[in-house]
Amino acid sequence: MAQPDPITLEEYKDVGPEFFEKYHYVKNQLPVTTEVDDVLTIMETLAGLVLLKREKEEEESGSNNNMGFLK
Repeated sequence: MAQPDPITLEEYKDVGPEFFEKYHYVKNQLPVTTEVDDVLTIMETLAGLVLLKREKEEEESGSNNNMGFLK
């Protein structure tokens, strides 16, 4: 498998604002002494919860729209 191209500074600039908005949101919910690693771990946990919620909402909306025929 080929190695991916190195990530460029421009790519960091593209995704950085969204990442730091989320990072600071989580950081501000926690005690001031919280370590960076702990903030990142909580962000991963929150991302997992978001994906579970999306899946549940898709299942609920799908069952209402097609009455179970397409499951």
